[in-house]
Amino acid sequence: MFFTILAIIAKVLLTILKTLLFLFVFLVFVIGLILFVPVRYKAAGRYYENEKTFKLCLSWMLHIVSFRVESDGREVSYILRIFGVKVFPGKQKREKKNSVRKKKSKVKKKEKSKQKPVEEKNSEKFETSQAEEENKEKSETLQIEEQRVDSAQIKDNQKKEIKSEQDNKTDKENKFSKNQKEETGKSKKIFDKILTIIKKVSGFFKNLINNIKSLINTAKKMLLAIKAGSEKAKLVKEFVLCDESRNMVCFVRDNMLHLWKHVKPKYLYTDITFGFDNPELTGKVLGAAAAFCAMAGFKPGLTPDFEQSILEGKIEVKGRITFVVLLKIAIRVWLSEEVKSFRKEYNNIREVL
Repeated sequence: MFFTILAIIAKVLLTILKTLLFLFVFLVFVIGLILFVPVRYKAAGRYYENEKTFKLCLSWMLHIVSFRVESDGREVSYILRIFGVKVFPGKQKREKKNSVRKKKSKVKKKEKSKQKPVEEKNSEKFETSQAEEENKEKSETLQIEEQRVDSAQIKDNQKKEIKSEQDNKTDKENKFSKNQKEETGKSKKIFDKILTIIKKVSGFFKNLINNIKSLINTAKKMLLAIKAGSEKAKLVKEFVLCDESRNMVCFVRDNMLHLWKHVKPKYLYTDITFGFDNPELTGKVLGAAAAFCAMAGFKPGLTPDFEQSILEGKIEVKGRITFVVLLKIAIRVWLSEEVKSFRKEYNNIREVL
């Protein structure tokens, strides 16, 4: 009995170990695929007056995973496929939903339009019967209101005569009081103008004194800052020109060139026409572009136009990126002695500043 229990436990442990080993091997296999299988990229763009398009396609491991981005100058569409199945179709789903909603709304409008004529006929009959009853009531009320209006007009005429007499008296009194107020107001205005002029003159002199004081204070602060800044500038200059920073720059430059050799396109086709209003500027840009293409190892497809300002053309790019190379360069840079010594010097100067 005891040995049977031990055998069962051993079998369970063996199955657990096998599953763990299988998961570990599978994980290592997936990580190896991600690191060593390159990601291929392909891009194309056209820029003309009537056509502005851009396409980018990223694929991994014989198009098992592919990501595509397309733009026609107005909208951007993007599609992610895994084993040929759309996982992230982007704006296409939204367009389908909007079309379904529009169809449903049209069907509802048609149903409402059918129900309206039946309801309108019943409502017309009911409205005609109500209109006849209302006309009878209105004729009776009009007679009563006419009698009331006649009596009210007589009373209004009497009130208007009494008000006109009172208004004439108040107008005479108001004219007399206005004349007195105008005479007193003129004397006050002259006195107020004199006071405002005195205040403006005194305020001008006060502002002048305050501005002179602030200028003196800023000049003192500037002199102190220049003294402190000259010392800091010397420290920064020493840090920039020291051996550690120079070694770090040279080391990073070499690694960046190695990265560019790996990442740069294996195929490049360009057909670009460009020009500026100033022909001299067009020539300078052409020389700079030719020098860059020579350093990068590309054949430039550039046609300059010295007569007008223009920019149009097309470009096609193909290449691949392997993640293991990127990881190797990053680890080499981070663990190098040049970068470590540069970080120490940088931290020391940061503390001083």
